[in-house]
Amino acid sequence: MTGIINRKYLFMMDRLTDSLMKGNIPMSAYFHRAIAVTMAISCFAIFVAAEEILRGFTIPLIDLADRSDLQVVVDREENQYLGHPTTVLLEDDQTVIVVYPKGHGKGAIVMKRSIDGGKTWSDRLPVPQNWETSKETPTIHRVIDSDGVKRLILFSGLYPIRMSVSENDGKTWTPLEPIGDLGGIVAMSSVERLKDGRYMALFHDDGRFLNGQGERGAFHVYKTLSEDGGLNWGQPTVIASHPEAHLCEPGLVRSPDGNQIAVLLREKKSPIQFLHHLLG
Repeated sequence: MTGIINRKYLFMMDRLTDSLMKGNIPMSAYFHRAIAVTMAISCFAIFVAAEEILRGFTIPLIDLADRSDLQVVVDREENQYLGHPTTVLLEDDQTVIVVYPKGHGKGAIVMKRSIDGGKTWSDRLPVPQNWETSKETPTIHRVIDSDGVKRLILFSGLYPIRMSVSENDGKTWTPLEPIGDLGGIVAMSSVERLKDGRYMALFHDDGRFLNGQGERGAFHVYKTLSEDGGLNWGQPTVIASHPEAHLCEPGLVRSPDGNQIAVLLREKKSPIQFLHHLLG
């Protein structure tokens, strides 16, 4: 991470220096150089200091950007943006299913499968025709109901939030269908089984899509619960909001003892980090 950030700001410094050197301000070339170098060094120092402040922790960060031996091309299409992949690892610890849109955050949903832990990938697999109508980043999750029935569920957000279900580990799927009179952005970015067997799903909205007729306003992070292994979802409740920050795309993880859930929230408006704690 540090290497990536430093390379980014070294590039910015170089651009800044070049811009100042080519400026039309009527002063000597030597003074131009002095200003350029001074400002570049100052900017670099500020950015490095800001990085340390924003981190707020001393856990080592490992930069894998140059580890080409660990990188695999999953898919590529000429003149087509492919991004925002979400994955699910099945119980054999080898099978990985990935879904992603043909577009930036929206577009026809593509699915692929790996049976060797992500080293190699299948061709694009058959999916329901109406996956082409997805308007958001798809997300995929494993759920198991009280009878032990295993399902994969795939969500596509905005209004209404729609869901597809597979009960054969992704070989076949139901078409996308609304989960109710409910909308949201990047639904469901996280799904977790609670101690009582219910599933909790998290998503966010800025007021426009929750009921399908709102206006953009404050960002809220919501939870919704399922009592039947992910087939039906209840009315959402707010778990986090902020008067200034745009909290979104909640990602959760359980503590090692299983007693707490930590939710990391992306902040779109300013460089603020948020960590929200839940019990469950």
